[in-house]
Amino acid sequence: MGDSKEAMVWLARLLFLGGVACGIIGLVAGLAGKYWKLGATGWFEGGLLAGVLAIVVMADQFVSSRSD
Repeated sequence: MGDSKEAMVWLARLLFLGGVACGIIGLVAGLAGKYWKLGATGWFEGGLLAGVLAIVVMADQFVSSRSD
């Protein structure tokens, strides 16, 4: 059971890292003013979604660890 909890925490950390990376890419694309297929807004929103998913996974892990 401990391995799955640790895997969930690592998943949340990876999602957060991916969200930060997408946010940085969106910021660079927006500042550069170049047209990308996904656009600056798409990269930023993708990063935001990954960040929200990371928060949800971490909150789920916190709630399940408090109930044990």
